[in-house]
Amino acid sequence: MYDRIASKRGVGRLLGLVLLGSICTALAQRPQDNWYVEQTWVKTNATLGPSNGGLSAPYGVAIGPTGKIYVGDQGYGLIQVYQPDGTFSFSIPNGFGGGLNFSQPRGMITDTNGNLYVADYGANCVFMFAADGTFLRKLGSGSGSGNGQLSGPIDVAVSPDGLVHVL
Repeated sequence: MYDRIASKRGVGRLLGLVLLGSICTALAQRPQDNWYVEQTWVKTNATLGPSNGGLSAPYGVAIGPTGKIYVGDQGYGLIQVYQPDGTFSFSIPNGFGGGLNFSQPRGMITDTNGNLYVADYGANCVFMFAADGTFLRKLGSGSGSGNGQLSGPIDVAVSPDGLVHVL
């Protein structure tokens, strides 16, 4: 079963944006920042798993500017990517970027170029990927409260001018 996500002002992501809004009032809310389930796609006669679009323990969703749907899956430790019609496209698996791994992918967002940002609670960082799933960079230099360090990030936002904000 796959869920199609559509834009609507809702509660799910609003909490993170309210908290960010109190820190930086310059953050503009984009239509993709709040979602609700609009439609369900049912896949029949298929055994779905990590290699063909199945989900184990989904947590976090983002929709790119072209309509691609990115779903974080903590159970399989990857990001599943679907076309706007629900067709499975590809996975961003563990072992990307020189052996880096997802630990607990949580909040996700895309920027205007289609780059995907994934807040990883367990890895204490934000991973950045191109729209095609190519690993670009890791933001955060380890767990802590010092400059460049993160401790259990749960969500991420990108402002219109490209600044990355981590919750």
